[in-house]
Amino acid sequence: MKKKRIAMLLVATLTFSQSMGAVIPVAAEELTADTGQETAETEESVQENDDSETTGEAASVPDLKDDEELSLQDDAENAEEEIAEEENTSEITELFGDNTENQEVFNDGSEGGESAAANEQYQLNLIFEGASGGQDLLPNSRVRIKSRLVDTIGYSDVSAYELKVAPVTGGNGAKMADVSLDGQDIVLDVYNKTGDARISATAFINGTEVAKREFWVNISEYVILPEKITDTSGNEINLEVGQQLDIAKDIKPQLVRYKDGKGDPIPVTGDNYKIVISSWTDESTGTVYHDYDTDGWKWIDVPGQELPILERTSGYGTYFGLTAMEKSADGNWHQIARRMYELDTLPGYNGDDSGNFGDSGHDSDDSEEKSFYNLTYDLEGTAGNEAMLPNNETTIVTDILDKTSGQHPVKDYKLEIIEQSKLAEATVSPDGKKLIIKSNDKTGVGCCYVAVKLLDKTGEYKEAFRKDIWFEVSEFMLLPENMTDKNGKLLNPAVGESINLANLKVKLVQYINGKGDPVEITGNDIKIVVMSWKDTESGKLQYDYDDEAWNMQKVSGQELPIMTRKSDDNTRLALSAMRKNKNGEWERLVRKHFEIGENSSKHSHSWKAVKTVQATCTSKGSRTDKCTSCDGVRTVTLPAKHTAVKDAAVAATVFKAGKKEGSHCKVCGKVLRKQITVAKLKPTISLTTSFLKMKASQSTTAFKAAGLAKGDYVTKVTSGNTGIVKVSSVTKKGTFRLTAGKKAGSTTVKVILASKKSASFKVTVQRGVVKTSKITVSTKSVTLKKGTTYRKLASSVKVTPVTSQEKVTYTSSNKKIVTVTSGGVIKGLKKGTATITIRSGSKRTTCKVTVK
Repeated sequence: MKKKRIAMLLVATLTFSQSMGAVIPVAAEELTADTGQETAETEESVQENDDSETTGEAASVPDLKDDEELSLQDDAENAEEEIAEEENTSEITELFGDNTENQEVFNDGSEGGESAAANEQYQLNLIFEGASGGQDLLPNSRVRIKSRLVDTIGYSDVSAYELKVAPVTGGNGAKMADVSLDGQDIVLDVYNKTGDARISATAFINGTEVAKREFWVNISEYVILPEKITDTSGNEINLEVGQQLDIAKDIKPQLVRYKDGKGDPIPVTGDNYKIVISSWTDESTGTVYHDYDTDGWKWIDVPGQELPILERTSGYGTYFGLTAMEKSADGNWHQIARRMYELDTLPGYNGDDSGNFGDSGHDSDDSEEKSFYNLTYDLEGTAGNEAMLPNNETTIVTDILDKTSGQHPVKDYKLEIIEQSKLAEATVSPDGKKLIIKSNDKTGVGCCYVAVKLLDKTGEYKEAFRKDIWFEVSEFMLLPENMTDKNGKLLNPAVGESINLANLKVKLVQYINGKGDPVEITGNDIKIVVMSWKDTESGKLQYDYDDEAWNMQKVSGQELPIMTRKSDDNTRLALSAMRKNKNGEWERLVRKHFEIGENSSKHSHSWKAVKTVQATCTSKGSRTDKCTSCDGVRTVTLPAKHTAVKDAAVAATVFKAGKKEGSHCKVCGKVLRKQITVAKLKPTISLTTSFLKMKASQSTTAFKAAGLAKGDYVTKVTSGNTGIVKVSSVTKKGTFRLTAGKKAGSTTVKVILASKKSASFKVTVQRGVVKTSKITVSTKSVTLKKGTTYRKLASSVKVTPVTSQEKVTYTSSNKKIVTVTSGGVIKGLKKGTATITIRSGSKRTTCKVTVK
């Protein structure tokens, strides 16, 4: 049966093909009390999955039969727990075998489906009977829920216990049903409401709480009919391989409504309703999945109708689901009902669809679950591959763990073979703890049914439980056996070192009948990858390698990535060969894992550029670097960059506004820094003085106009009375000559600029000499070395008025130290200090000179 193939994949750690994010749901009609509220949670897991979006045909989650029930897990331990939970289903449904078609078993919603007292002695199971159209309840219906309390020590039923139930409420806390007890049965009288409802029950022995269960049900008026696939006479049918089922014509599915949960079903029709096989898209891969078993059916589109023709392609148990959709006011379709149709395995099928053989196993045996022990096992001698070859031998190593002591190993045990596999002959090793498997020429998934015997206090080995030990026989294998470099040396990369898995040249080979030379298998329908899957709890994409020890870098144009080691501990990574099936979906064919030992050495990349894409003005570029000593590759982003050219600043003048400095790209012309406009300048002018004395007939150029704003200049200088003073030799820079007349008097001289700005000063002409009224020196002290001179003293002397006719003289207070010329040139003769006195008329000032 297919479950056995799936179970084997679980034991091998991985459960589905590369990048597949969908959850394989559980059949609503056979949920076990220990499966973790599968029905409601499974549908939510698909609809809320970050990487799975519903198409226009609102995704409903496909259910599987009990013998196909599984949740995708990423390790073997969880896989075995899932199988154990499945096995418990069979035990419970057998208890009420007379009504299995109308039964449903619920769980408490706690992690792993365990009861509130999971670590205690008792377990409470609840079995729901009489559901309508799947796991839903009809409004205004009465439903009986049977309870069963199990003593996990010996796993015997407890008859003397009391049951208490909490109010039945919806997600918003509103009551959804009246609940009462009939002995140890729970009776629900459902209100005239629809929606989800929570039921909680607690078992007591002698007033002490020993176990608790909690589960959710859905109350709905809508049902899809018919319940079964039947012929024209109403007899249930099981299609043969190759037979076609025109769903619309052969089943004639009909959405009906039980108004208030009562009366005859009312057909629901109209443009706002449709029945489809729903679909959803895995965003991580873009793959579209449909609510049917793609291994068991071929989809054939039918023009003009929503529903397809399905052609059966497998003799194994299969299914498809129909979903009723209703269009909302916003135009979107949403699910209001779903029914799953199951077909049984045809006679003669118990292997897989590729012609492989297989064992059925013992689903109903839950003795391991009831015991205090777990059996774990692993295959040896398969060179890292997860399957053994036909006509070969391998060893299965087992361990027994004590559930009651933190999963500590049990040393004293032995195995006894109860039932052999059809694919191989199994024998127990001399120590009683290993199975020696000798395969025959068949391929497929097999199991050896063993009894586990533990040493008791009397020194005898007594049977504790039985278990199927699964293994796979396949002609396919991935080579080489080990990761080696191009020289054949075993690879054990240092921390920081990179390996391009494509360079390992891993290939898929086939050993015909497990013998002879391997035949390489290639083609467009074959690829080798690092598998990935969606974690059902976190929703994150997981990959088939030790993510604490490796960083993965995808490489454009190749399936296999570059792996960079980040831990010095023992580690692993795995590769899987994938084959595309007839429906275009990728399925895992074989898997191989590589064990890599400790390595504390560190690797430093030495990068060399191998490819450069130059950046442009608007687009980023890139540079690809390759490590010269390993397979490391990195891509460095080169920022988009303009080639800037300065736009020079333009000074403002009194006549024209200016601009601040800016820039632009000389390649594309884009302005990078805009030039800011500077307002034109205001005219300004300053004169040497506002009053000037001159002696009759005196001439001077000492007076000038200064402080002109940029661009401005002197255009004219006028005298108010040319008989008193005349103006000549006027320059744009503001210099001019004044010549006094022969007679005394005063007048005004006006300086006019090009900007029309003007300034005036008064000139008085006198007959006597113009004397100095003030003398100043800006150089108050001078320090110079012996033998050196200082020539700038005279230029720092200012005489007022500038037209003074009194001579400026210079004298030294100590000519042995400092001398000074009539022109004010100072010379240091020897070390010391002296004072230079500067005179003009009766006015004087001084400058201190130090010679070093």
